[in-house]
Amino acid sequence: MMIMRSVRFHIAAVLKTLQFPLYYPLILDSLRRKGFEIVATVPPSPPFGLKLYLGGSIARKGDCNVILNPDKKIIACEGTSIDDTVKCFNELLEICREDFSVGGQEFDYYEVLSRYVVKPAKSPLEMIRSREWGELYDKVSSILGAKLHPYVISFVVAGRSPKDREWLDIRLYPDPALPDMFGVEIVYRDEKMEKVLSFIEQMENNIQKIIKTLEG
Repeated sequence: MMIMRSVRFHIAAVLKTLQFPLYYPLILDSLRRKGFEIVATVPPSPPFGLKLYLGGSIARKGDCNVILNPDKKIIACEGTSIDDTVKCFNELLEICREDFSVGGQEFDYYEVLSRYVVKPAKSPLEMIRSREWGELYDKVSSILGAKLHPYVISFVVAGRSPKDREWLDIRLYPDPALPDMFGVEIVYRDEKMEKVLSFIEQMENNIQKIIKTLEG
């Protein structure tokens, strides 16, 4: 029986706007009205005519943190529960629309960063060692005089670059601290929020399918 546990889930949006619209104190007032607890250190009021921006983790609800990066124009939520974090992120998008007039057309792309630990039916190392990895590994093994196999298994979208707005990178590796478990790290990026939500809905099921394929 496969056991999965979410360790980190991060969902973000990057704005197109020239200036970051979520400035202090308006963003904190908006978050309070949505029931978020403010965790940012509240700075003194800026001089008249100047805007003050907050960065890092500024608020939370449950185990979900609201994170801003004004320099990179990023708004994000991070937690361990996928459902709770997506719910908080949707509330953050509502704040953008309702209080700052920032709608979907103002976002450049959305990104998911996710990390799991997964305990499969077989030992991760044994699963990797028992497979044939092809001519490349045979040649490198011959060069180095030792039988080699991959440790990190990575799958990326063909024809795409990590710099693209549409990107997928899935990595699996035996967790060094928990050798009977796989660490799984995922980066997914797209310009359309609905595609990101669809990916999230299928993410855990797809991870299980990939690991079962490795089990053979």
